[in-house]
Amino acid sequence: MVEIRYGENYEEVDLAGKTVAEVREQFKEQFGIPDKAQVKLGGKGIKQKHEAETRLNAGDKITFAQKSRKGLVFIGALLLALSTTGGVFASGALTDTISATVTAKGSEFCDVTANTAPSWSLWGAWLGAIPAQTEVFHLQPGNTFTGDFVIQIYLTNADQLAEVYRVLGMRWTVTNGAGNSSISVVTPTPTTAFLSLANPVCEIEVSFTGVADGIKTLDVDLDGGFFKTHYYGSGWGGSAAPDIFLKVIQKGT
Repeated sequence: MVEIRYGENYEEVDLAGKTVAEVREQFKEQFGIPDKAQVKLGGKGIKQKHEAETRLNAGDKITFAQKSRKGLVFIGALLLALSTTGGVFASGALTDTISATVTAKGSEFCDVTANTAPSWSLWGAWLGAIPAQTEVFHLQPGNTFTGDFVIQIYLTNADQLAEVYRVLGMRWTVTNGAGNSSISVVTPTPTTAFLSLANPVCEIEVSFTGVADGIKTLDVDLDGGFFKTHYYGSGWGGSAAPDIFLKVIQKGT
């Protein structure tokens, strides 16, 4: 048997072969042993880093105790004494205040504008291609903006589209706008995001090299896609046009 004690809590238990760390965990809630409680085995202190490798033998006595706060009490008393003998030391202010300088930029960090809608024709029971379409949306980062952001693209009427399409998939990317000299390189991650009936929302992280001028735009392009329609008949849905919603959010939100 092994004796274990913490404060008024005491118990003799068959713990031979267990490590000190295992005993601490076993009796932590039962005895209310703090995580930083010191431990002694047979009257000899054991550092917490050695608890996992120290095993108990029959007849051992293990004791947990709170760390002494005498040093903290002494330091507190010393500081109190110093504060009441201010005449010995040079006086000075203990607090101060400063106001931050904040400049409002007067715009969103990135504006979004719908530009050119994709278009295609279809028949029932048809496997077809969705043609590529550049500049479906324009992204206009605010003047002097240099940060990264994320765009989210949604199919908002996927329930209606499922009545017409068995399969629908579109590939999206972000490119630099024409004549955008203030931004030299645009990096979308992933390079191409996939939007479909089974995955009706996709994300692209957008980073760029340079400083936005608040005038030129980045382009959200449809890089083509494909579809497969149901058989035309009584089950054919009334709406086959995807509603595409784009949202810009800060990276990490």
